[in-house]
Amino acid sequence: MRGLLRYLALCLLVVVPFLACMDFGEDQESSGCEPMTYDLCLFGDCACSGVVCPDDGNPCTRNYCSGGRCVSSVSANGTACTYDGLEGVCVNGVCGENLCEDVWCDDEPCSRGECDYVDGFCDYTSSYPDGTECPYDGMDGICVSGICVENPCIDVVCDDDDACTRDSCDYADGACSHAEMEDGEPCTLDGLSGHCVSGVCIEGTGGTGGFGGAGGTGGFGGGAEPRRVFVTSQLVTGNALGGLAGADALCQSLADAAALGGTYMAWLSDDYESPSTRFTRSTGPYVHVNGRVVAENWDDLVDGTLATAIFLTEEARYRPETDPFCSGLGAYAYTGTNAAGEAEPPNCRNWGSGGPWVGAVLGLVNSPYQWSAQCWSSSSETCDGLALLYCFEQ
Repeated sequence: MRGLLRYLALCLLVVVPFLACMDFGEDQESSGCEPMTYDLCLFGDCACSGVVCPDDGNPCTRNYCSGGRCVSSVSANGTACTYDGLEGVCVNGVCGENLCEDVWCDDEPCSRGECDYVDGFCDYTSSYPDGTECPYDGMDGICVSGICVENPCIDVVCDDDDACTRDSCDYADGACSHAEMEDGEPCTLDGLSGHCVSGVCIEGTGGTGGFGGAGGTGGFGGGAEPRRVFVTSQLVTGNALGGLAGADALCQSLADAAALGGTYMAWLSDDYESPSTRFTRSTGPYVHVNGRVVAENWDDLVDGTLATAIFLTEEARYRPETDPFCSGLGAYAYTGTNAAGEAEPPNCRNWGSGGPWVGAVLGLVNSPYQWSAQCWSSSSETCDGLALLYCFEQ
C-alpha cells in the first residue's frame, strides 16, 4: 500500500506541471511556464514526421518519404497518364503514347495474349497445362508449352496390362511411361475391386475410410472413390431445360448412354438450390471420364482454380462448339453458379421452370479459372443460345 501511494505521488509531480504548462490559449511566459513544443509520433514512419516531398511533375513517378528522406518509385507499365493533352500510359517511368490502344491480342487455344506497352506487340503466355486438348487444323490437338499442336499420343496405346501402374503417354514425343501406383490406390482384378500393395493388385478392402465410410471396399488410399465429371456432348438452351430436374435428367441419360454408371447431376443453380447445397461433397478426387484429375476433392473443386479444365464429354471426346455469348473466347456452359458452387443469378427464369431472373451466368469451358462464371448476361436472348452443361457424379 505504501508503495502504491509513493507511485501516485510521483505521477502527480510529473503530470500536474505538464498540464499547467500546456497551451490552452494563454501566454505561457506570463503564466511562469517555459514555451514547449511537442512533436509526438505514434504511428507510421516517425523519421518522416513533418517531411514534405516535392512533386517532380512526372505523372509516372511517385515521390514519398521513407526513413527521413524523399525517394521516388516508378508506376507500373500501362498506368494511365496524360500525354500532350491526350490519354497516354506510363512506360518505364515516362508518360507516352498508348501503343496498345488499338491493339487486340486474341487469346490462342493454349495461351493468353497481352499487349506489351513498350512496343505495342502482343505477348503470349501459356495458360493451360501440357496435354490440355485443343482444336488443331480441324482435329483434336493438345497444348504443349502454350502452343496447340498435333497430338502425338492420339493413336498410342500405353496399357501394359498391369493394374497397379499408371500408364501415360508423353505429349512431347509420344513415348509411354508406366508409373507404379501407391499402396492403397484402387485397382481392378478380374473384374473385382481391389487395391494396390507393393505394385500388385490385391482383391478386397483398401484400408479404413474407403468409399462410403470406414471399412468400405476399393478405397482410394483409404479415402473416397473418384467422382467423374464431364461436359455434355449435347447443346442445350437455357430456357428449355425444365429446371434443375430436367438438367439432372439430361446428365444422367448421357452418362447411361456412355455406360458410365453412377448418379449424375448438373452443375447448375436456381433461386432455391445450388451445387453447394444439393451435391454430395466428395473427399475423393473429381476426374475426367478418362481419369485425368480435375480437382483433388470438393474443397479443391471450389477454391477458384481447377487442376484441369472440364472439356471432355461423357464419351471422352473434345467438347463441341457453342454460341459465342459474351466475349466469344470459346465454348460456354450454363451454370448460374460461382466458382464456390453457390447460386449466382441470373438463371434463365430458373432454367425454364419460371422465375424472375432473365439472362444467365455462363462458364468458359476451356478455362480452369473462369470455368463456372465468366459471362454475366441480363438479356433474354442469352437463354435462347446453344451452350453446354457440366455434369458431376455424386
